[in-house]
Amino acid sequence: MEVMLSWTPGSDHNSPIDHFIVEFEENIFEPGSWQVMEQVDGDQEEVKLELSPYVSYSFRVTAVNRFGDSAPSEGTERYVTPWSAPEKNPEGVKGEGSQPNNMLITWQVLKPLDWNAPNLQYVVKWRQLSEGSEWKELVLESPPYLVNSTPTFVPYQIQVQAFNQEGSAPEPRTVIGFSGEDYPLSSPEMVNVVNVDSTSVRVTWAPVSSESLRGHLGGYNISYWKERSSDRHHLIVRENRTHALLRNVKPYTSYNLEVTVFNGKGQSDVTVPPHQFTTLEGVPSQPVMLRLEMRKDTEVTTSWDLPHQPNGILTGYVLQYQHINGTEGGSLTEQNISSASRSYTVHGLQPQSVYKFFVAALTSAGRGRAASKEIYTSREGEPRVLKNISYTVGDTHTNISWIGLEGHRVTELHVQYMNKDGAGDWKDSKPVNSSQNFFMLDGLQPGTPYRIILWQLGRFKNITVWEKEVETIGPAFTEINNGIATRGWFIGLISAIVLLILILLIACFIKRNKGGKYSVKDKEDSHVDSEARPMKDETFGEYSDNDQEEKPFEGSQPSLGQPIKPLGSDDSLVEYGGSVDVQFNEDGSFIGQYSGKKEGKEAGGANGSSGANSPVNVDITLD
Repeated sequence: MEVMLSWTPGSDHNSPIDHFIVEFEENIFEPGSWQVMEQVDGDQEEVKLELSPYVSYSFRVTAVNRFGDSAPSEGTERYVTPWSAPEKNPEGVKGEGSQPNNMLITWQVLKPLDWNAPNLQYVVKWRQLSEGSEWKELVLESPPYLVNSTPTFVPYQIQVQAFNQEGSAPEPRTVIGFSGEDYPLSSPEMVNVVNVDSTSVRVTWAPVSSESLRGHLGGYNISYWKERSSDRHHLIVRENRTHALLRNVKPYTSYNLEVTVFNGKGQSDVTVPPHQFTTLEGVPSQPVMLRLEMRKDTEVTTSWDLPHQPNGILTGYVLQYQHINGTEGGSLTEQNISSASRSYTVHGLQPQSVYKFFVAALTSAGRGRAASKEIYTSREGEPRVLKNISYTVGDTHTNISWIGLEGHRVTELHVQYMNKDGAGDWKDSKPVNSSQNFFMLDGLQPGTPYRIILWQLGRFKNITVWEKEVETIGPAFTEINNGIATRGWFIGLISAIVLLILILLIACFIKRNKGGKYSVKDKEDSHVDSEARPMKDETFGEYSDNDQEEKPFEGSQPSLGQPIKPLGSDDSLVEYGGSVDVQFNEDGSFIGQYSGKKEGKEAGGANGSSGANSPVNVDITLD
């Protein structure tokens, strides 16, 4: 059923209407609740609406522009649609068992707008999916419905149809449901394990039958554990797969393995003995506690302990060593050692040299990771890497230079220094590389003796390679500080100079702020005389202490207590400016302006709405 809804737009308040929103309200199922039905463009004034049977409609329209929504229009008079049979059947029909001997039938009820007439009900039908089974049915007003006394996990055909007092909905579609699941009766058989490498194996098994499964297949659970261990590991295999790859198993290790199946109810019991397998051998871990002992300057004995993880049967060891020459390592010399021995003495080494030794264990899978260690073939200890060490001094620094021994390894050097007189503790410099060949130690005091030590960071211990007492150039800071600066005559001289400067500053300040003093009577007489004679060159006379003598003004300052008449005050500007009001401030500058009367009025305005006015005159036309 269709109706034509039209309306007259209200004022858009100078912002075009973007669109209209059409809403409806029905008073049977959800009275008072307005729901959006359509949205139309802002240049339209009518819309055709599809209506449902058995509904009492009222419509309203809201205008929308870029500032927001208008107030909705008044609702229309109610329009009641006629009744009819349902046009839809329920969705989401399911049949699932909660127990092995039942099946729960559920569905989604129709929305009120799809009832189409009063007294909506549902016809529920079901039958077992097998030859000769008959439909069973009953009428319900709402879901669910529980079917009892069913076989365990068997399929059923299910239908749910809607009807009201005007008739029934179209023929419903048939869905397949199942009665309740139960635990699987047996576990997979024919379990087999094949080694892929020393840390992974492939597992296969035969699937279980549907009769034994008694439910929807959820997957398989592979559990495995080392012999004589209760710590189990699990791998879940989803879907109907019958193989899996186990990774990260330990090399040369015996395991037990079980495979079970599970459905929606749970997991099967173990019905076959565990499968046993042993992983392949792998390479061993490195030997532990590698030790080097120097017998002579040309002989070193190596010894070690078994690897923590042999990962197989040890077949022997490989001993390697190389001469470290400067920053480079020489060629490797290799020696095979039987698995029964864990020590070996190397002969014919060069004295006073650095050697690096490597020891690795062997199995049938190959050589494992090697343990390594270095030694210096000298009973005197770590080799020195510097020669020809010299130094130069300045007033606040000293430069230390050296030459690296040929073939020496690059070594980290440090400098420590301390005031020779014992004032203060040892101080450390930043590290320096031996290949740099020089180092400047700065921040020292002039004319001060220091004790300086240069030492190298060795492999086995730190070695002092140079120690010297040096004295910086220039007079000692302590002598200056304790000489001139602490003598009494010097302090007194500085204090006298400061006091004199302070007195001069005070005197200048008083003189600057002192004003002239004059007799009031003398100043009045002088003023009369000055008015009696013509003005010349726009200058003024100056009052004098002598009553019989007059002198022109030479910039003398009047008394602070006497007001001064502004220049030209006898000739008022009123004669020239009419009604102009002129004002001056204390220093003679303008502080006012020509004034006059002016009239004005404030502009007023009304506040407008940000959104469009709601539509009016909403009309319904039935098609």
